[in-house]
Amino acid sequence: MRKIIVIILSCLVLIHSAYAETAEEILNKTGVKGGLIVHINCGDGKLTADLGKNKRFIVHGLDAKEENIKKARQHIYSLGIYGRISAVKFNNKDLP
Repeated sequence: MRKIIVIILSCLVLIHSAYAETAEEILNKTGVKGGLIVHINCGDGKLTADLGKNKRFIVHGLDAKEENIKKARQHIYSLGIYGRISAVKFNNKDLP
């Protein structure tokens, strides 16, 4: 369990600081092969969706702005992948 938490936290740090990078670059840097990704400040959901292309990941996008959540959900729904990949409003305080 401790290893899983470390992997998740590593992903959070890298994803949060890697806006200019592609999902593939982020995942290659982490070396993680599957698990939960929490994408904070997911914006329009494009990177969130890309992070979940590999079915070994569950991706949870978070954003404080309702308009970003709507865009992210629309994008994810348009790809037919909502469920394993999702987006919800975040209060910038408590992780769901």
